[in-house]
Amino acid sequence: MDHSIPGATACAFETAAGWVVYTGDFRMHGVKGHLTEKFLEGAAGLEPKLLIIEGTRVGRKEERRETEEEVYRNCLEVCRRERGLVVADFSPRNFERLETFRGIAGETGSELAVLPEDAYLLRLIGCVEGRDTLSGLRVYRGLKESRYTWERNLLEELADRLLDPAEVSRRPSEYILCLSYWNLINLLDIKPEGGTYLYSGSEAYSEEEVFDFRRLRSWLEHFGMRSVGLRFRGEEVEFEPGFHASGHATPEELLQTIERIGPKEVLPVHTEHREWFEREVKGAGVLLPKEGERIQLA
Repeated sequence: MDHSIPGATACAFETAAGWVVYTGDFRMHGVKGHLTEKFLEGAAGLEPKLLIIEGTRVGRKEERRETEEEVYRNCLEVCRRERGLVVADFSPRNFERLETFRGIAGETGSELAVLPEDAYLLRLIGCVEGRDTLSGLRVYRGLKESRYTWERNLLEELADRLLDPAEVSRRPSEYILCLSYWNLINLLDIKPEGGTYLYSGSEAYSEEEVFDFRRLRSWLEHFGMRSVGLRFRGEEVEFEPGFHASGHATPEELLQTIERIGPKEVLPVHTEHREWFEREVKGAGVLLPKEGERIQLA
């Protein structure tokens, strides 16, 4: 399935009452949208009794169908304009976004650097997929008093890719550094003077996440970095469209999925707005079980 994290998978199993299909997390607007299309065709052919479907984005105020191509264009323009360090903030498990910034680094003549923990995970995925997932990447080696064994071994193996804070500090315009709010302590060693913090992740969906972004503002003000992808207005945090493509289907895509598969009944999961399915789904029954309740397929 097309999703922001590798390995997203749908499944179907046959029961005495008919086929049950589960979508898992999915979308149609990523670079692997053809995988979702293939699933839709296969699932429709089963004429399922029940479709278990995610509904992550139902009820959220953001309804734009932003694509990874749009994210690429907007982030590329930001990186082209910046004459200092660019810090790119996105989920470390969103390898599709990593490929986006790998392409941007190539177009702008910059080098893309990731943290050791991200390099470790990328290398493991490369072993599974049989390809060099670290191609063209540098590995940022921050200043530490001690390191875990796995990190020491990794840095020894990748010695020719290592990037030190002093090197970034001398030539900040030559690098795009993949960091998040939780890794900003690394900037204390680089000491950037200005630059851009390019936020390419999801919005804040909890009060604690809003507090984290307010703390982020203090970090950016300290280093004189401008923020792109989010704006601070007083105590409020606003997220700019066009810098993040969700890993989940839009409400419209959910309805299209249900219509194309044509199940007799629908069971929404991974959503805080199950009532939306009762209101919007046509041509199929909607099951809204209570906690601990067993569903019997007739």
